[in-house]
Amino acid sequence: MSELKLSVYKRGGDDGFVFGIYLVVMFFATAYSMAVPFAGLLSTLMMLAVPVVMYRFLRRTYVAFGGKLTFSELWLQGIVTFFCGGLISGLVAVVFMRWIQPDFIVSQANAAIKIWEESGLPQGQEMADVLRKAIEQKMIPSSIQLVIEMLWLQVFSGSLLSIVLSLIIRSIKIK
Repeated sequence: MSELKLSVYKRGGDDGFVFGIYLVVMFFATAYSMAVPFAGLLSTLMMLAVPVVMYRFLRRTYVAFGGKLTFSELWLQGIVTFFCGGLISGLVAVVFMRWIQPDFIVSQANAAIKIWEESGLPQGQEMADVLRKAIEQKMIPSSIQLVIEMLWLQVFSGSLLSIVLSLIIRSIKIK
């Protein structure tokens, strides 16, 4: 059984590498969605496709082991996949936000200020003022802080998604 568990870790790492590339593309599509309308659509479609991509990774492993994986082994593979993928995308995001486009976070906050001001909502000006004060008081997170929070979100939400997918995968019989 230890050979099986090592394989789950290895598959999670291998799938995490591929998933990391997927997340990098999604990051850049999101980052450039304000300037390139198609990038926004691509980003949205990629976000919606994450459960399908993860289902395929986990189902492929489950079938490869003849349906003998436990729930916890499938769940673990999902967690490892999200963690490894998140590390890869996080590294790329830090390099991008720190050295390639160091004003990225502030420029996104300024874009949000403009959107809130033009929204016509009663709380729009209030939100714009809060963001403006955050920029003035240097309370906007650094690139590494943002990426660490992004990694936590990816692993936590990926863990929850992997629970659901593991239950679904185990309930479907292998032909």
